Amino acid sequence: MIRSRNFRNESTVKRTIRALSSNNKTVRRDAAKSISILSKKGIYDRAAVKPLVGLLSDADKRVCHNAAFALGDLADCDVFDKSAISQLMRLASSRDDIVRWSAVFALRAYAKKGIFQPETVQLFESLLFDANKRVRYNSAFALGYLARSSVVLDGSTIYSLITLLSDRNSIVRGSAVFALECFAKEDVYDVSSVKPLMSLLTDSNVHVRRNAARALNVLKEKGVMMDVGNNNVTQINNIHYGDKIGTQVKDSVVQRSNIGADTKRKCPDCGKEAVDNDKFCNECGVKLE
Repeated sequence: MIRSRNFRNESTVKRTIRALSSNNKTVRRDAAKSISILSKKGIYDRAAVKPLVGLLSDADKRVCHNAAFALGDLADCDVFDKSAISQLMRLASSRDDIVRWSAVFALRAYAKKGIFQPETVQLFESLLFDANKRVRYNSAFALGYLARSSVVLDGSTIYSLITLLSDRNSIVRGSAVFALECFAKEDVYDVSSVKPLMSLLTDSNVHVRRNAARALNVLKEKGVMMDVGNNNVTQINNIHYGDKIGTQVKDSVVQRSNIGADTKRKCPDCGKEAVDNDKFCNECGVKLE
């Protein structure tokens, strides 16, 4: 079933799906990329999933890369196939960091919908210190989403997330804060997270500061803050942040793939091009105009 705004869009989707089976690798690449772009506009067909899963084994790495992103973007539209998980896990171990990133992006999208395999948890844990920052933050976000599905983690994972709080990339720091907050809500936490979270209240990134305050408030509700001291508790209470803004930050940076970027808008801080209608920069988290 095609979801689209008009007949012209339906025809475009059908042609694009047929192009996924082309003998020309460039056509396959472009077709998978188009599926991503269309799905982010709310135009998609569930029939695209099966051929996209098949392209995860394509001989061309860029085809695999675009197919994985397309599957992730479709998952954000509640269109997915559980059979894709094992293939995506295989790609997440690729030596190509772009392929690795796209695979973890898709697995993160599936995890957000509560779709995962037990082995996926260990995969995300192992990728928390990947050389590619995008792999790191997608993995951390994914673990946070899994917490909502009451997934039980090994204590070492919490310590790994705590270590990521000092990552030099603000999105990675923010993703670690998000994951720790999610697990704390499920009564999975360690008091050693309090001190580094406190230090993030003065982080250079306003969104990291706000989300750190959110996480600390969760820990405070669990009674953990009693071990910190009254001065620090007072400091947390003086931090003001909007729930709406905090929620947008923790989800928006990985809500979409970077396929189909809008080159007309750039981040005022880092200069990175914005993606479609994103409200926050994918690189530094700054709010876009």
